[in-house]
Amino acid sequence: MGLFIKVCLVVLGTFLSSFIVPNECKRLEGYEFPVYSTSFCPRSKTEWENRSNAINCTARSGYMCMPNENLTELLEFCYTEPGLWILKGYCFYLVKRVSKVNTYDCSQFSYGCHNYSFLSTRIYEHPACIAIGNGCFLAEPFCESTLTTSNTIKSKTDWVGIVALCVFSVVFLAFIMSLIWRSKGTQAFSICKGNIDVELHQSDLCEPLTRENHNDKNSTLEGYRKRRTGVEKQDPEEHTTLINDNQHNIKDSTSKGGQHA
Repeated sequence: MGLFIKVCLVVLGTFLSSFIVPNECKRLEGYEFPVYSTSFCPRSKTEWENRSNAINCTARSGYMCMPNENLTELLEFCYTEPGLWILKGYCFYLVKRVSKVNTYDCSQFSYGCHNYSFLSTRIYEHPACIAIGNGCFLAEPFCESTLTTSNTIKSKTDWVGIVALCVFSVVFLAFIMSLIWRSKGTQAFSICKGNIDVELHQSDLCEPLTRENHNDKNSTLEGYRKRRTGVEKQDPEEHTTLINDNQHNIKDSTSKGGQHA
């Protein structure tokens, strides 16, 4: 059970780590000046300055960060001017075809639409103008419902994937454990079989006396006795004949000896 929890935690950690994306930029083609994609725009003055230095912006070509014209990706670039004024009730986006900044009316935002103008270098103070998802600004009412539905579906899909991966891990571990158990069981059987063979061999050398073995031995002994008794108890007539023949032979040898004398 502890191993299962550890496996699930590792899987969950790997899954969650995929959402922690560093702010790495990738240069995009089709613009008149270098434009890079980014996972998020600067959230403070320090981050703003760091990103400006990272892509080599200068005092004459100021750093900017805003969505693309489809509101599907955030872009960072060094613009052709040091900075721009963002007017009350508007946000910025970059038009690829002409490589120019254009305005977007934010008056219908549920929140975050500024009621005063400010310089583009302070955009991090107005995150509603740089928060996008599913092709819209997150502060727009219709974007909120769309994003909620999308996140719900994605969340369910993600949890299904996590559960399926955990179940697969458990099944795989159970399979490995069964193989190990079978391997150990086979070795134990071989050892026991060897011991049984040795015991059987020893029992052949010194077989215990059982009723069947006792009967077999009695039968053998009885047969031997009968054979011996048969030799000792011959037919009387044959015995008399043998005695007479022996006496006759003795008389003949005696008479022959007297004649020679």
